[in-house]
Amino acid sequence: MIYDILPVNNYQGNNSATQFDFDFYIENESQLNVFLFDENNIKYKLAYNKDYSINEFKNINGSYITFPVDGSNFNILSNNEKLSLELTLPISQETQYNNSSLLNLATLEYSLDYLTRLIQIYSRKIDLCVRVDECSEISPNELMEDLNNKAQSTKEYCATALSIQNDVNSKFASISNINEEINANYEKFQKIDDLENLKANKTDVDGQWVYKIVQLFSNREFAGLEAFTVDISDYLPNDGYDYEVFLTCLGITGKAVGDSIHVMCSTGSSAGSNFTAFFGQIRNQVANQSQIVQSSHTLPVSANDKAITISQGNNIKCTINCSIQGYRRLGKNV
Repeated sequence: MIYDILPVNNYQGNNSATQFDFDFYIENESQLNVFLFDENNIKYKLAYNKDYSINEFKNINGSYITFPVDGSNFNILSNNEKLSLELTLPISQETQYNNSSLLNLATLEYSLDYLTRLIQIYSRKIDLCVRVDECSEISPNELMEDLNNKAQSTKEYCATALSIQNDVNSKFASISNINEEINANYEKFQKIDDLENLKANKTDVDGQWVYKIVQLFSNREFAGLEAFTVDISDYLPNDGYDYEVFLTCLGITGKAVGDSIHVMCSTGSSAGSNFTAFFGQIRNQVANQSQIVQSSHTLPVSANDKAITISQGNNIKCTINCSIQGYRRLGKNV
């Protein structure tokens, strides 16, 4: 009699277990295969009485193995390792019933049990196979080829995505270096402006520069001939005076040859044609590599319309970063 059971028992290690049960009947050590899968899912076949021992044979309810045993090259099963105990039988039936005048029921039951165990083994193997429906228009080999092609496409997509991410990280590093350079040079800029403020005895002079960084926008994609307006009322004092701001703009082209940037800036909430500053133009001449253009300008901002409008002057996509590094009052210094 053979119960309806799986001819395999699988275990996940826990850094302590050394006994592992199997639920099926075996007559000797050759009918049990023991495999170890390491943390990289590499498979090793273990050797009887070298790596493991078997507690009992010919028990209808199975038994257990002890792993590892003294002298084994393997250690106690870790959290990242697995153990598989599998029933294995030769495909044969060597009992001859036609040579006996009497039917031995025990021998017959043994033969039927053996065949049942074989069926259980191959039923399990079929469950682990890639199968198609009986009337399917695709063969198993074609299905596997399709799955392999999709797996390769996924691998290539992931590699491309990783390359893009690394490129973006590189651009962020470039932006950070530029901002550090601006901050490092701003002290010199302040010292020059201090000389200008020596004219304080005049009745109509500009105010001193106030060092205050604000990011207007970061990595904003412009889809072509497009203008983007930012209100900086919260950035400037609300005292009725016109102000001047120190604006920095950084643009990154696409990675195709011919991708370009043509960045202009105007003060006020309407782009129009009253461009106050031109941040420069660059055309990409190298495939698979972006180009960067960076420039800084001072822009007057009206007390009645505290806005800055950035425009991309061509119809090719690009990415633009813009920040203000400081401001000062225009007109009488009080």
